[in-house]
Amino acid sequence: TLVLLLSILAGCGGGPAQPPHDPSPESTAKPGVPQFRYNVTDLGTLGGKSSSATAINNKGQVVGDADTTTNETHAFLWEAGKGMQDLGTLGGKASKARGINDAGQVVGRSDTVANPSTWPRSHHAFLWEAGSGLRRLGALGGHVSIATAINNKGQVVGYADTGSGEQHAFLWQAGSGMKDLGTVHGRFSEATAINDHAQVVGYVYDGPRGSEVRHAFLWEAGSGLRRLGALGGH
Repeated sequence: TLVLLLSILAGCGGGPAQPPHDPSPESTAKPGVPQFRYNVTDLGTLGGKSSSATAINNKGQVVGDADTTTNETHAFLWEAGKGMQDLGTLGGKASKARGINDAGQVVGRSDTVANPSTWPRSHHAFLWEAGSGLRRLGALGGHVSIATAINNKGQVVGYADTGSGEQHAFLWQAGSGMKDLGTVHGRFSEATAINDHAQVVGYVYDGPRGSEVRHAFLWEAGSGLRRLGALGGH
């Protein structure tokens, strides 16, 4: 599968954009219903067979991962007019980009050893910036960390293994490093997004081992993790 970039265009001011002419007498266009035109752009690969996009910023820069000519999978940054750029790895054979902010800073995770099947498996969260390349963000005492999102202030969230074998959400900031956001009553939490006010959301697994229940959370500085409840479930 190849990555496709969809640009949806709607008319403004003078009414909705008109669809391409359909000579068929059985056109599906309905009077009074706005019609849309769209352009599909094949973003290509890094020389291999497949690619996948995961995020796009407000400047139209796209990130994801793509196969290379050497059968590896590398994180990429795609820009109109420049095409797909290989962001490399942290020493292993695979990397995946998960988020990008409007400054073009990219986050994700990368294998750190050439053979990721060896134990202990090791891949770390990264921050990529133009001019400096991939930067390892560390972990929380374990061998695995994954960055999932970055805001426009350069604050990064994700999750990482701890030294005790748990998995905790984290907040990373330049100058202070990786902060463990903890859990509620269980052993696992994962941060999935962060806004420009440094409010972090994600989910936790609560309850005894083997019967954990997943709950959404909101984390804020000064108040910590707060469960957001459920819709009638547990």
